[in-house]
Amino acid sequence: MAADAIASGKLVRDSKYSDSTSLTEYIVRDRSRPLASAAPLLRDWLIAAALGEKTTTMLS
Repeated sequence: MAADAIASGKLVRDSKYSDSTSLTEYIVRDRSRPLASAAPLLRDWLIAAALGEKTTTMLS
């Protein structure tokens, strides 16, 4: 399913970051709707975790 969306251009990379693992995570959004304020926080947390950087919980 994701492969078809990638091939058709409906699913595109939002940053230059990529990492190859046995797990796959995608963050997707509808460009016709505003991005939720928490989305960049989640993206940054996922990237930091994938890079093995120390992360803190997103919950207070």
